Amino acid sequence: MRELNRKIDEKKRRILVVEDNEVNRSMLTDILSDEYDVVTAENGKEGLEILRTQGQYISAIMLDIIMPVMNGYEFLQYVSSDSVFCKIPVVVTTVMDSVSEEEKCLLLGATDFIAKPYNPKLIRMRVGNIIRLRECDCKISELEIDALTGLKNRKAYYEDIKVIESDPDRSSRPVGVVFADINGLKRINDRAGHEAGDMLIANIAKDLTEVFEGENIYRLGGDEFVVISFDNNKETFKDRIELLESRWRNGGSAAIGSVWLDNANNLEQTVAMADKEMYKEKNRYYAVKAEYIEGNDNALQEEAAISGALSKEYSSLFKIDARTGKMTLYRTDGIGMSREYLESLLTIDDYESVLRNYIDNFVVPQDRDRIRELGKLNVLLECVPETGLYKLGYRRKLDNVISYYEMDIAKTVDRDGRITFILGLRDVDEETRRQLRQTKELELQREIIEGLGSEYYSVLLVNPEKDIVTTYRAQDEEGLAVKEYFDRYHNCWSKGIYSYSQEMISDVSRSEFARKLSLDFIRDNNTDYTFTYEKLTQDGIVYLQARVAYVRDNDGTRAVVVGTRSVDDLIKKEKQQEKALKAALNDAETANRAKTDLLSRMSHDIRTPLNGIIGLLEMDERHPEDIEQIQENRRKMKVAANHLNSLLSDILQLSKLENGNVSLSHEVVDMNVLATDILTMAALEAANHGITFIHGDCSQNLVVPFVYGSPLHLRQIFLNIFSNAIKYNKPGGSISCKVECNSINGKKVIYSCTISDTGIGMNKEYIKHIFEPFSQERSDARSTYQGTGLGMAIVKNLVDLMGGTIDIESSEGEGSTFIVTIPFEVANSCEVKVEENKKGLMSIQGLRVLLVEDNEINMEIAELLLEDEGAIVTKAFDGKQAVDIFANNPPGTFDMILMDVMMPVMNGIEAARAIRAMDRSDAGQIPIIAMTANAFEEDRQATKKAGMNAHLSKPLKGEMVLQAISNYCQRQELPLLP
Repeated sequence: MRELNRKIDEKKRRILVVEDNEVNRSMLTDILSDEYDVVTAENGKEGLEILRTQGQYISAIMLDIIMPVMNGYEFLQYVSSDSVFCKIPVVVTTVMDSVSEEEKCLLLGATDFIAKPYNPKLIRMRVGNIIRLRECDCKISELEIDALTGLKNRKAYYEDIKVIESDPDRSSRPVGVVFADINGLKRINDRAGHEAGDMLIANIAKDLTEVFEGENIYRLGGDEFVVISFDNNKETFKDRIELLESRWRNGGSAAIGSVWLDNANNLEQTVAMADKEMYKEKNRYYAVKAEYIEGNDNALQEEAAISGALSKEYSSLFKIDARTGKMTLYRTDGIGMSREYLESLLTIDDYESVLRNYIDNFVVPQDRDRIRELGKLNVLLECVPETGLYKLGYRRKLDNVISYYEMDIAKTVDRDGRITFILGLRDVDEETRRQLRQTKELELQREIIEGLGSEYYSVLLVNPEKDIVTTYRAQDEEGLAVKEYFDRYHNCWSKGIYSYSQEMISDVSRSEFARKLSLDFIRDNNTDYTFTYEKLTQDGIVYLQARVAYVRDNDGTRAVVVGTRSVDDLIKKEKQQEKALKAALNDAETANRAKTDLLSRMSHDIRTPLNGIIGLLEMDERHPEDIEQIQENRRKMKVAANHLNSLLSDILQLSKLENGNVSLSHEVVDMNVLATDILTMAALEAANHGITFIHGDCSQNLVVPFVYGSPLHLRQIFLNIFSNAIKYNKPGGSISCKVECNSINGKKVIYSCTISDTGIGMNKEYIKHIFEPFSQERSDARSTYQGTGLGMAIVKNLVDLMGGTIDIESSEGEGSTFIVTIPFEVANSCEVKVEENKKGLMSIQGLRVLLVEDNEINMEIAELLLEDEGAIVTKAFDGKQAVDIFANNPPGTFDMILMDVMMPVMNGIEAARAIRAMDRSDAGQIPIIAMTANAFEEDRQATKKAGMNAHLSKPLKGEMVLQAISNYCQRQELPLLP
């Protein structure tokens, strides 16, 4: 949304961001809001509305191109054609990063072009530069400021006079006017040069600005200044005049005329009066000057010598008698040190004493000995030339600030041959530091050129003013080829680079390459840059990178270093990675859609039986007297609950399989027994559905019956396939099964099982998706056939985990065939054991059981089951209670412990370990049976490691619980149930 009503910070420059994407709009606001006030619009139309209301406050516009309602092109055309808005710089931000797109936007009036994704530092720098350039242009176009002094000029003076005189409020106020004229500016310019004159003008302007701070000050001409002060206090105005005169009194820098009037009705006449007063002061100055010259016939000669030898840039000047060493202060302008400060050094007028005093107080320790030695009077007599200057550079320390200074000494000789030295102190800090920076910059530039590593096979030095190129480095075949190319064009850069772009650069890169290395682009640019381009070779396209750096040539002129290196491997790798990332993104989006679809279908399949159970419960509540209906409803609820339990188990198992968290057991399996069990269960289920089940004697083909495997998961694989063959069969249909030994090789045997049915079959397109979770060909399949849609996904994961394969052949309306092939490790003969026949159930009458369960419903169910069979139950509701009860009763109190696993305070794993660790006779012998909803192999392994004897999976079934108890009671040789 637009932010037209947001509170605006008037102290900041304002930027309009026109961007339809909320994320990009927010990013630009965050990037720019620290320095600028940001207003936003969602499209070009909203942006124009903001311009019409706030255009005069907008410093720049950030513009997206692809937007609804009004796009960026239309917005640019409108802004460019408007006489007011066209002055506002527009920076285009777009994902369409191409030369043609950039050219199009620039032709439409854009100031700059930034490609997405955003680089915050780059955006802030470009926006800042653009705004500064625009403001400078505005100032230049409206300039009424004197460039040297920063004061208003004559044009501004006349315009302000008109405004003041036409304003009744201001013209009726008291006004003070000062007219100042520099003394002897022409003589200073003639003798010391215009630089000295400009320095004097700048100093006069500085004094006026400091004394009359906040008032209107104008430079009317070369040496004339006017101050118009609306100070209501006449005495304050006089004080300011006296302060100004005291600053200029000793040096006679300028003459002053001032007038104070009660109103400013006729301001021009008042200024004329001040000008007249100034000339009276100037006449007095020249009269005194003439008297001084007439009374001292050497004064004019001395002043001429000084003016010729030393310019006004010296902060202080001294005279030294070369014969006696007497030293006197000639003048000071207070820029370096005040007169009082300097005179304090001259307590002794002996030059070498003053020099020692100055060095000890102001020269840094590292430079003192050198200045003492080179500044001795006898050295000056020997070294100061007849014309020119003897220079001593040093570092001065004043108020803990170190700056570079220079002591310049000139020699004058009068008609009698008497030698006088003129010593000037000059602040050269800015100049010296600039030279140091330039030296450092030149060294850095040399390092830049040298620092272009060996990967830059071509390094060229271009002089953009002379349009010539020098080969600085030409390595390998490619570098030599570049050198020879420019040799062909006699090292003319513009001709060579144009021809090179036409012959050697691909169509995709040619335009950008030619533009960014053109003579005009190099001349107009000042910032280092790099770009990548495609070069044509016999082997195809290769990617190169050009680096352009601005340096100084040996003669100090601006030059450009162009380095070229290969980035072919990097770019091609990036493109491969980009392609891979796009593929990964597509996969992720596909997976995300599949996940959403999976969750939707899973929710549906969970809710279906759950809604059935809830609905049947409500029916029972409405008809409590209908016993027959209630019994039928319970049967249906049991079916729905079993289906829900199967669904949740399948979901958990599939999740563990996909995350690699399922562990296969490695135990001896009698394949004959396992096959018989599976076929028996499948045959019973088929008979219940009226399906004919056909199978031969598997033992004939199971040539190696004893192998290592995971019987639990093998049963799950084949029972899932048989279940589907039965479920999706036709009435009166059939199922056939055969087992074959594909190969046997020492310790490895491969068996395959083929299961065929005469069911509804599948089309070829669906077979591609059959192993996907919740995948079923018909949308009503889970309702019609009561399937979870997870069985085949589990089968595929388990077969893959075992290193096997599963193949499917199917035709709609004719049936399906599943071929499962699994390799097995042949069991070691010494580990092969024939299992004993299972004994019947035994009575648990009087069996003392410690039952540990935190869930009240599950506790009630288990307690009722055990007590119905005659067991004596002691209850504990968490592992800590169970441990305490066991520990606080004598050995032999309990015959068995039934232990839940997931419990508060102390879980079943921890409780079993604590009991097994007790130092008592029954701690290691009492059977502990786990009861848990964690039904996977790794869960069984965890309970086994904790010392539990068996693992029962919830929901618990009575026969299953009694069988487990019976198995462990038989080991104690208790009587069997008759």
